[in-house]
Amino acid sequence: MAETSSSRTEHPGTRPNYSEMNLALLKRKLKQTSVTAHDEHDLLALAQLSHTALANAIHLWEEHAPDDMKGILTGEQGWRWDSTIQAYRALSGRIVRDAELKELAEEVARALKKKNRHLLLLLLAGSLPVLSWRSQVATEMAAYYVMLAALASGGTERMTPATKRIITGHPVTPPGLLFTLSRLKDFARKLEEVKDAAEGGIEPAVGGLEQRMGMYTDSGRTIFEEVRKQSHEDEAKKVGKRLEARNILGPAEDHCRTGEGTLVGCINLTARGWQPAETMPSPGMRRCATGCKCRLEFRTVNK
Repeated sequence: MAETSSSRTEHPGTRPNYSEMNLALLKRKLKQTSVTAHDEHDLLALAQLSHTALANAIHLWEEHAPDDMKGILTGEQGWRWDSTIQAYRALSGRIVRDAELKELAEEVARALKKKNRHLLLLLLAGSLPVLSWRSQVATEMAAYYVMLAALASGGTERMTPATKRIITGHPVTPPGLLFTLSRLKDFARKLEEVKDAAEGGIEPAVGGLEQRMGMYTDSGRTIFEEVRKQSHEDEAKKVGKRLEARNILGPAEDHCRTGEGTLVGCINLTARGWQPAETMPSPGMRRCATGCKCRLEFRTVNK
């Protein structure tokens, strides 16, 4: 018999302390990539996945969230995380579930894209040095990924080591900050070439550059969905259940289908219905890549 959620008793004293992230480990991970030790901009961005990124993540959320929902991430304004339904509850009785959480995340993404477009135009106009641009964008992405993970986890105090691993990721495969930083370095070099060409009279194709820049923000959808899946999996294990997932098509004009290659399409995933959660690729890991607008829905079933 299927259930839509699972339960457990919360013990505040056992919550993980996210602010005590292992910064030394993150620096070692960074040095395993193509980033050199003297590259202070990328090093700073990843290092801020500790205390500063958490503060920036909370600020980013409170800057763009509706007034009555600003306390969700920190458990203020009467908000609390209800693990029995994997959703936020307010003292008023209001419940914020998966679909609304996804839309809230998209709202922040849209605002961040506007800000990043402004930074890009400043750079192309010669008002912002490339390294300053890269440092600002990298710092924004670190805060954004942490914010999404916190939103999907049930708040800043419920992010686990597994959550942190999703945020950090791997340098050669998306999603994650390590992959984004690697691509951001490449993009910075491209922008330097664009600026040199502009000085020679070649007009930059702003639309293409803006689209590429937007991909860094869009990749956050996968962070959000992967952390949500992890949160549901953790809860299912605690109550001895098996987690299943199904795909919910998002508000897109056209959805991808399975074709050549190994990546499955969203239409095909949706047709499968409920599947073991570990077999369901998250949005962003499908044929439509970071442009995916779908979301996952979960339930627990008896083993």
